Amino acid sequence: MFQHGQVFKLKTKGSDGQPLWAYRYRLEGRGSERPQVGGFATREEAEKALRKVLDRLGLRPDPASTQVVSRARHAELLTRRERARSELASVLQVEPLLVALTDSTTRGCQMVLAGLGLESEDEVVTTDQEHFGLLGPLYASGARARRVKRCR
Repeated sequence: MFQHGQVFKLKTKGSDGQPLWAYRYRLEGRGSERPQVGGFATREEAEKALRKVLDRLGLRPDPASTQVVSRARHAELLTRRERARSELASVLQVEPLLVALTDSTTRGCQMVLAGLGLESEDEVVTTDQEHFGLLGPLYASGARARRVKRCR
């Protein structure tokens, strides 16, 4: 998946009757020009062409937003993220490598649950007030989830 770059199926079909694919992307933020190129035989061809264009333009998806940014801005964001990780680690009195920064609480819950390697014989006790960002991946893990009434 590309942020501010999109691969999609066209309504038009090729001479073989198969759907054609296209891509479009934004040069800057919302409301900016959206060049579009189409006529690819497969989704993979369209994705490869989009990556090539973004690379040629020196654009990379910004991990902290949905905007495409320059390589210099991307490097700056990575530096700032590492600084934030180090400062948070200092507050928590742990090594920075033990701190994970994610784009959402849901993604953080998914990462933790995936790391636990839960299986069908495992049981997890949670409350009836838990957010679906935790419950969804928990149910998907196959583990038995026991929900207790709200704790006081």
